[in-house]
Amino acid sequence: MSKLIDNLIKKYEYNIYINENISGEKLDKLALLLEKEENNTETYFNPLRYKSKFSWFNILYIIERMSYTRKLEYIPFLIELLQDANWPTFEYTVSLLVSYNKNDLLPYVERLLWRAYEDDDEMWISE
Repeated sequence: MSKLIDNLIKKYEYNIYINENISGEKLDKLALLLEKEENNTETYFNPLRYKSKFSWFNILYIIERMSYTRKLEYIPFLIELLQDANWPTFEYTVSLLVSYNKNDLLPYVERLLWRAYEDDDEMWISE
């Protein structure tokens, strides 16, 4: 974990866990710092750390601001946010995934469909 990122997040105006109205400028700064940070998904983007599901938008806004190469690392995470169509971030997550190259998404989607099939979870496939 980066002390700089941690110190920023302690400030309300950067606090991705509780502040649902972070400015674009501050999100840009966080995205730039988090892009340099290795393995930050579990550390900073763990949905369980967030006060509400509405704060998850901060994760999406940050990922959206990263380079495409770095965005690729978040495909599995984004797909997890599609588990429930009632979640407030569902539609925005879909729109973010649509911005990816289909060839980059295909291996992940195939894996998930096979897993759903093997787990006899065809209902998930049909949604």
